[in-house]
Amino acid sequence: MTNSVWISIATIVVQSAVAFFAAYWQVKTAREIASPSQKIPKEKTNRTGNAFLYWFRNRLIPTAQSPWYFPGLVILVNICALRWNVRSASPITRRVVYDISSSVAGILYGLILMIVNLHAQSTRKAIKMLLEPIRVLSEGFRTTSEFVGTLSKDVKDMRTTVQSSALIKQLQDLTTQLQVLQTKIGQPKQKRFRKGS
Repeated sequence: MTNSVWISIATIVVQSAVAFFAAYWQVKTAREIASPSQKIPKEKTNRTGNAFLYWFRNRLIPTAQSPWYFPGLVILVNICALRWNVRSASPITRRVVYDISSSVAGILYGLILMIVNLHAQSTRKAIKMLLEPIRVLSEGFRTTSEFVGTLSKDVKDMRTTVQSSALIKQLQDLTTQLQVLQTKIGQPKQKRFRKGS
């Protein structure tokens, strides 16, 4: 097998592995974004301990998901292999035909990968645009529910205040009636004297 065949096989294996890891990482981060906890602070990236992991997350995956970097590299490598096979002075054999066809297939694969990445990128942007109003609405519903909770507490407090003020009014009425009764009972009976006696 020639170098161009090995290069084509290596590019296909690397593209498949990067696409798999990119899809896995995207699903994993989407789950974390979908349900963030407000109480847990975000962890800062430790670049010293996990240099490869940091590079993989922040450099390789965005590069692999870009519709221009990785597919462009695949297309460029296959165009170089195709030019090398076409310009060679060797006679046309099955091996040369296979090399040329694998280079053309690699170019087509790069174009398809570019189209798929463009579509995935536009879909991600559309989903992000659709999720933003939902996030705002959920935030509004959360603040509304908090407001209603505090309002219901205030209404309960007011109700107990109103009930206690009504009880206080009734007690005041009863105490005035009791005082009136006590004054009536406690007053000695006055003898009525006649003026002439």
